[in-house]
Parts: sequence; structure tokens; C-alpha cells
Amino acid sequence: MKVRILTFLAMTGFIMAACAPQVDTAAEEEAVRAMGTAWQAFDDEQNAAGVAGLFAVDGSAHWEGRQPAIGPQEIELFMFESYAFDPGGEGSWGSDRLHLAASGDLAVEEGAYQNPADQGRYITVYQKVGDEWKVAADMSVSTAPNGGAPAWAQTLLD
Repeated sequence: MKVRILTFLAMTGFIMAACAPQVDTAAEEEAVRAMGTAWQAFDDEQNAAGVAGLFAVDGSAHWEGRQPAIGPQEIELFMFESYAFDPGGEGSWGSDRLHLAASGDLAVEEGAYQNPADQGRYITVYQKVGDEWKVAADMSVSTAPNGGAPAWAQTLLD
């Protein structure tokens, strides 16, 4: 009797696994990369609301020298202040790695950023909310020599 029950449970598990929806990883990766493209476009336009709209309700931004911003409202203010501080908005970034979970609902992007004052690395975590990808967390760290200090200040740091 035990053998029959175990066989039944094993067969049921195999059937359920075979019937599980298959993840189109290429399509999901493309959708995540499109998020990065949209973010860059919003950033080029200095569109704080557009950037904030990419984040999940509880999404967070953790950037060098700033307090974390949690949720789209705080992130919009965070971006607005950033654009006010740097109205030229010069800078860019690019992904060099994208890891997609086998479940197709979580992705991690790694890349580099550069602007006139700084350079560094970033990690962005995306989560699928319903049928839409959202930023769950974004964090960057400066890799510039002397923390990106201007040339005149570097002599004081030495």
C-alpha cells in the first residue's frame, strides 16, 4: 500500500512539473533590458516621475552619499533633487551581466556607470509584479580613485 501511495505521489509530482508554465527566458531578459533602456531615456530627459514609476511600491534606491529612498514617492523626490543638483545630467551606465531566476520572476543586473564627477558599479534587482517588471532595489558604489574627489581636493587627501 505504501509503495502505491509513494508511486502515485511521485507520478503526480512529475505530471505537475511537466504541466508547469514554461518561462520564455529570452523574452523575460529582453523585457528586463527594456527597463534599463526606459530608465536611461527618463534619466536623459530628467524625468523624475518616469524613473520613479519603474520602481515597485516598496522598491528602494541606495546611492553613494545619499540616504535610501523607499517607494516611488521618495524615489521621485530623490531623483528631482539629483537633477536639481546636476542640471546638465551628464552620465551614462550600461549592463554587463543579467541573471534571470529560473522561475522568470526575479532578475539581477550588474553594470557600470560614469559621469563627470564619478564612476562606479551598480546592481539592480527586478521583480515581476503581475505581468510587469519593476525595480525592487537599486544600489551603486563609487569606484573612482579617492572617492571621485576633484583634482584640487585630491592633494588634500594624499
